[in-house]
This record gives sequence, structure tokens and C-alpha cells, in this order.
Amino acid sequence: MTSCRPETVAFTATAPLRVTATREIIAGPDRIFAALADASSWPRWFPGLDQARWTSPEPHGMGSTREVKVGPLRVVEEFIAWEPGVRFGFTFESTNLPGTRAGVELVELLPVTAHRTRVSYTMALEPVGLPARLAPPLKPVMRAAIGRGLAGLDRYLAQGA
Repeated sequence: MTSCRPETVAFTATAPLRVTATREIIAGPDRIFAALADASSWPRWFPGLDQARWTSPEPHGMGSTREVKVGPLRVVEEFIAWEPGVRFGFTFESTNLPGTRAGVELVELLPVTAHRTRVSYTMALEPVGLPARLAPPLKPVMRAAIGRGLAGLDRYLAQGA
């Protein structure tokens, strides 16, 4: 694992590689946030994510850490945004993803009605070396992957989770 440069939420507006997917989900923001905060649920609704587990003790919030595995890739995350019903975000502490200098993921929840929420998921990265040169064609792939994750979250919550 290689250490990453810690970043703030502001990185989502300045990172060299940024992608956002948005979906309206039939659930209130508090219910969506609860699903996001349940690390063990992520593999059930985010395709390709094999494991997500807290590496810091409860209660979880700002400064908490989590490890995520997607196939052979691993990321250790530190939470930099934790506002129940509003936003959920983390910076990369370390990863084995080649050529990743920094990363932030941010999920923002905007109520549309009492039972509908617009969910915006942004992934912001600073790739270096070959990954930086490959970044432009990867944007649609990354956006589609995040979109599948949001669709999975929608289905998961519709099933009563």
C-alpha cells in the first residue's frame, strides 16, 4: 500500500480527475445516510465492491477510518465529511491503486420530497504517471461504475433495508 496525500472536501472541485453521478432515490436522506454509514452493507448494493469494514471503533464520524476492497484493489479511507442526512465523504489514506497520489469521494444528499432524495456521488482523484495519461478515457467508465452503485443503493433501500 502506498500512502496518499490527505485532502479536504474542496478537492472535489479542484482534482485533476473528477466524475459525478446523480440519481434520485425513493428514500429520505436519513435512511440513505444510514445505509452509507453501514460499511457491511456496501458489498450488497455496490457492484464490484467486495468488502468494506470499519478499522476504527464506534461511534463512527469525522476522523473514522475504513478499509474497502474492490477485487485486488484496496483503499484505506479517513472520513472528512460526516453530516447525517446531508453528506458523507472520505479521503484516501493509502491504496494499492497504481498511480494514485490523492483521492476523495463525497456523497451529497438533497431532499426532493419527504421520501425522495437526489444523491450526488463525486469521485475526485489525482493520478500520476501512466494512470494520469489514461484518465480522460476512464471518466465514462468511472461515472458508469458510480451510477451502478447508486442504482444498487436504490434497489437495496426499495427492498426494505
